[in-house]
Amino acid sequence: MIMVHGFMADPREDIRPEAPQRTNNPHDFCYHYSAGPGPYWRHTASWPRGLGFTEGDDGTAGLGIAFGWNSTPDLVTQGLGATLTAARKKLSRADLLTVPIDLLELASTTPAIVAAAKAIPVPMSIERVRQGIERLDELLTAVEEPLAKLGDRLPDLYRQPYQRADLAAWVLVNVVRAVSFALPGRTVDLFCHSLGSRVVIQALHQMAVEAHKPGKGELKALLGRIGRIIIVGGAEYTTPTKQMLAEVRKVGPAPSFYNFMARRDRILALLAQRFHPVDLRLRRVVGLYGLTPGEQDPNWLDLQIDSNSDATHPLNDWLRPRGMSVSGAHLTGVLNHWHYFTDEKNMQVFKAILRDRKAWDIARLRKEGIPEREGVIWPSEG
Repeated sequence: MIMVHGFMADPREDIRPEAPQRTNNPHDFCYHYSAGPGPYWRHTASWPRGLGFTEGDDGTAGLGIAFGWNSTPDLVTQGLGATLTAARKKLSRADLLTVPIDLLELASTTPAIVAAAKAIPVPMSIERVRQGIERLDELLTAVEEPLAKLGDRLPDLYRQPYQRADLAAWVLVNVVRAVSFALPGRTVDLFCHSLGSRVVIQALHQMAVEAHKPGKGELKALLGRIGRIIIVGGAEYTTPTKQMLAEVRKVGPAPSFYNFMARRDRILALLAQRFHPVDLRLRRVVGLYGLTPGEQDPNWLDLQIDSNSDATHPLNDWLRPRGMSVSGAHLTGVLNHWHYFTDEKNMQVFKAILRDRKAWDIARLRKEGIPEREGVIWPSEG
């Protein structure tokens, strides 16, 4: 199984074990075997452990591969001055004057956000966590407007990693090629979060398009090796996702996609809806809206981790007799974007999909009445 992280990660960054929080190196915050988040407040959890891999077992539980790519904008790594210099030709004089003000507004709020996140107690009680998250929600609400304005003036803040995902996609194709060569006959699964879904979906799309060209029959065989793809909090848009599925089906049967989404994911909504990745007409990401309204794709399943607006949770009603459950972090969706993998119950479901393959076959799940996404307001595009 190949794991692909999302936005704001940089495998070039040094891992600092003595630091009070994990770094932005994905091998530090998700590609590790630590038992839990420990003293760190940031969204960190072991993907390999959660998905059933065991350190040092010589592959008895399978092979987990950590795919790292630079998804951090240059604004963060190079600083505001260098970013504004590079963007000067694109920005109006008014924007050049206003961007530093927006950043100062954000900077003044950041310490309070960090303090509120650190204040969430460990060990936790339900009530104390609720109070802490509500305080964090208030602070994040306060910065949404300046963040959105900054995204309008500096669209490359999110567009840049989004476009880098296309480049990372071909690297992922080569990883699939290398694994398939080293382990002939073995199925290759993928697990991705947030902007990592763009890497995975574009890799499959590019493989399918290239597979039709003379001398590219190997790619057709590689596509046939892909088994199950779990997408959590996916930041890819529905339009390119459907284009990918159409191209893959020209080559052969499509893999099985398990798309875990949340009706309320404010981080995803802000970045994907306001930070203008590539096309202003794109407004629907799979992590918020699923694939297609009112239709069922035979190879794609939309499953909702958070409750409906009336507090019902149909997926949990279906999972509970099977000894499992899923959850979003909070009704306002503050931490939903990372709760997919920081919640052990959610990871147990993802692990079951990968390891209990007969029970989690999509056609079988639909026969057994698994509830697919509900209550989603489908925005128009174009």
